Amino acid sequence: MYVKATVAVVALFSIVQLGAFADPKCWVGPPESISKLKWPDMQTDCITEVKAHIKRELEASLTYIAMGAHFLNAANFRPGVANLFLTHAGEERQHAKALMDYILMRGYDITKDEIPVLAPISTTWDSVFQALNTTLKIEKDVRDYFKKIIFVCEGGSDPDHSGVDYHISDFLTGNFLEEQHHGVREIAELLTTLGRMLENSGNAAFAEFEFDRNLLKAKH
Repeated sequence: MYVKATVAVVALFSIVQLGAFADPKCWVGPPESISKLKWPDMQTDCITEVKAHIKRELEASLTYIAMGAHFLNAANFRPGVANLFLTHAGEERQHAKALMDYILMRGYDITKDEIPVLAPISTTWDSVFQALNTTLKIEKDVRDYFKKIIFVCEGGSDPDHSGVDYHISDFLTGNFLEEQHHGVREIAELLTTLGRMLENSGNAAFAEFEFDRNLLKAKH
């Protein structure tokens, strides 16, 4: 018992001595050697364009959500049209997440200032045709922005193409650009169909009703 007590006293004395001379710190971040590594390698113009496009994708998603809510309202009830817009909202949100994941994978951060508070382009539309026109413009803009990002990340107007980032160009082309082309085509087809229905029926409300019913049938 005496020996155990002596050992305990010596251990406690040693801890007190260490505390007197040590400067204890708690650090949960990466080791200093890791934080100084220069492994992120994207060109400034390229990373800037990609980050800016995250905002555009989220803005598009919010606008499509607003469209879906508008056409689920009792006064404007078009469930097939609403489902179309809400589906597009989910796709744009997935695009934004995929771009964020890519940026993080390449070693860059995304700050709250780079994704400011957003709002939909509008919250009301006079007709389904007007909402589809807005959608076509959004889809074309998103497609063109992807093309611009690819152009910038491939060196832009630099004749030597010294800053070409083949990986992100391949990533954007393979995962987004083809989908955007299909999206533009889909909305253009729907606009043509609804336009013909409006011309032939002479009754906008009936034409929208039939158009919405056809979308519901296609869904099931």
